[in-house]
Amino acid sequence: GVDLASFKQMYDIGSNYEIEFYRDRNHVYYVSDKNLYEIIGSDPPTFSQFPAGYAGYKDRKYVYYYDAKNKVLRTLPGADAPSFKRQLLSYANVDSGITLVPGLDLWKDKNSLYLFDFKNSEWRRIKNLDVSKAAFIFDGIMKYKSKIFYINSSTPEPVKVTDDAAHFKVVPHSANALYSDSKNIYTYSPKESVVRKLAVDKS
Repeated sequence: GVDLASFKQMYDIGSNYEIEFYRDRNHVYYVSDKNLYEIIGSDPPTFSQFPAGYAGYKDRKYVYYYDAKNKVLRTLPGADAPSFKRQLLSYANVDSGITLVPGLDLWKDKNSLYLFDFKNSEWRRIKNLDVSKAAFIFDGIMKYKSKIFYINSSTPEPVKVTDDAAHFKVVPHSANALYSDSKNIYTYSPKESVVRKLAVDKS
């Protein structure tokens, strides 16, 4: 049960998604929909919140996220809490000020890559990816096994852009998020949420 002598609100943990956090000497608790829940296995001294805007928390053992649809806190399956961190901040083209792959937020641990889907307020593990071999060159665009791939909020696994990783780069001063390799030009399409090859009109 709750240790009433040490029970107190955790004011350093924000009240995101209409929940408030409390602790005693043994466990962390949260209030959601007027009910008090114990977070089984939680560690009060190391329990912390991700940066503002992200529905995530962690302690020394687990990574947690708030399921806003069902109004409960869940553990992120398979996540390694000690190494779990944000992959990189939103990357903007310095010349144009645009975000290269908007609306994408990537996190990783020592084993996997995860994506926070803002649209559905949920976390997903990216499938078929050895995170130790992935090198991000732009937000959501990565070099992986000598090829270029992209990830967005609707892709369950990396999607190949080109085999020519050695020559892949941002087109300077591009206002339309253009990239190129030695043979083709590519663009990010916000409507389709994909990186695709541009056809050249020769007419």
